[in-house]
Amino acid sequence: MLDYIRYKARHNFLLDRKIREIRAFHEMDVKELREYENKRFLKIFNHACQHSPFYKKHYGEYGVNIKSVQSMDDIGLLPEVDKNMVRRFKKDILTGPAFYMLKGCTSGTCGTSLTVYRSFESIITENAYRWHFRNMHHVYQGDKMVMIRGDLNRDQLFRFDKHSNILYLSSYNINKDNIYKYIKLLLDFNPKFISGYPSSLEMLSNELCRININLNIPVAITSSETLYSFQREKIKNFLGADVYDWYGNAERTVAIEQCPDGAYHFAPGYSINEVYDSHMLTTSLFNDSFPLIRYKVNDVIKLSSPDLREKSCKKVPATAKIEKIQGREDDYIHLPDGTKIGRVSKVFKGVDDVLFAQVLQDHAEYIIINIVSDNPHFDNREVLKRMHLLVGDQVAIKLHLVTEEKIIKTRAGKYRMVINSLNKNYNHDKQ
Repeated sequence: MLDYIRYKARHNFLLDRKIREIRAFHEMDVKELREYENKRFLKIFNHACQHSPFYKKHYGEYGVNIKSVQSMDDIGLLPEVDKNMVRRFKKDILTGPAFYMLKGCTSGTCGTSLTVYRSFESIITENAYRWHFRNMHHVYQGDKMVMIRGDLNRDQLFRFDKHSNILYLSSYNINKDNIYKYIKLLLDFNPKFISGYPSSLEMLSNELCRININLNIPVAITSSETLYSFQREKIKNFLGADVYDWYGNAERTVAIEQCPDGAYHFAPGYSINEVYDSHMLTTSLFNDSFPLIRYKVNDVIKLSSPDLREKSCKKVPATAKIEKIQGREDDYIHLPDGTKIGRVSKVFKGVDDVLFAQVLQDHAEYIIINIVSDNPHFDNREVLKRMHLLVGDQVAIKLHLVTEEKIIKTRAGKYRMVINSLNKNYNHDKQ
C-alpha cells in the first residue's frame, strides 16, 4: 500500500503536465528560454526577499534589497549561500511553514549530511525532469525498469514494486557467489532500462565478464558518481546497454543531462548556473518554498565551448556544451569475498552531529571510520549498525572520533569519502 501511495504522489496528471512544460523548454530558442528563466528568477528572488527570514537578514548585511535586482543579469550583486549556512539556518530559509514541506537529505560525499526542504510542487517538477530525460532515451512510464543503487542493504537482494514496475536490486551484494542470482532476476524480468551508480553497474559488468555472460538491456542511466569512459564501455559490452548520464544534487539546484548524441548540457529551465574554476554557484528555479539562490556546489564543471572556457566565471546558458564533470570520485571498500562497496555515504546520511567522516582501509580484515563531530558524547551505534548492514561480518570496523586535521585532504582541500590503500599508496598531495 505504501508503494502505491508513493507512486500516485509522484505519477499523476500533474506530472504529465510538468513533463509537457519541460519538453517545451527543450524546444525554445535561446531568447525564449532566457525570458522564461529571467521571469522565474525574479519571482523566486522577490518571494525570498519578502518571506524568508534568512534572506532578509543575509541580504540586509550586504546592503542588498528587492530593488537592487531588476533581472538575472544582476545576480552577481547577491552574496553566495553555502552548505554551512543551509545547515545552520535551514528553517529560516523557508518562505512558509515547514509543516507543508517534505524533508530531504543530501548523501554528503564527505560524510556531512545536509537537510533540505522540498515542496510538493518541487518534487513533482524534479520527477518530471527525470522522466523527460528518460523519455529522451525512449524509456516511458510503465516500462520495466531495474534500479541498482543504495536502496537495499546487504540483507535484501531484491524488491519488486509492482505499481512502478521497478525491480530494485541491492548494490551491496554483487559478487561471484551471487552473480547467478542477479542474472536470473534480470533475465526473468527482462527490463528495458537499468539505472544505478556507475560503480554498481561496473561491478555487475565485471562479474558477468568473469563468467563470460552478456545480457541485453537496451538503456542504462547512471547518476551520483563520475562516469568514466572505461565504465561506459564495460557496461555496453556486458549489459548491452547504451549508457546515458544524469548529474544532479539533492538540493535540487542544478541538473546536467546527456543527450542521445552524447553531449552534456544543463537542463533548460531548471536553474541559473555560474561556473567558476573551482566550483559552481547555482540557483534553483522551481522551489519557491525553500529557495537556494547562488548556492555553492563544489563539483567542478569543464565547459567545452572555447568562448566560455576562456572565462573564469560566466552565467552559462543551458545550451552550452559541457566537456567534463569532476568532483564525484569515490574509492571502494573491498571485502574478502571480492565484493566492492561503493557510495558508503548513505551510512552517514541523516545521522546527527556528524561534521565529517572518512573511511580508511589498508588491511583486508578491517576498516577504520574517522568521524569529526562537535558533540563530545557522539553516539556511534547508528553508524556502526548501518556500516555492518553494508559490509556484513567479513571485516571488523574500528570507529574513531578525530579532529578535522585528521581527515585526509588533497592540496586543493578536497577529500574522499573512502580511501583504500590495499593495493596502492595514497598520495596526500594528489590534486
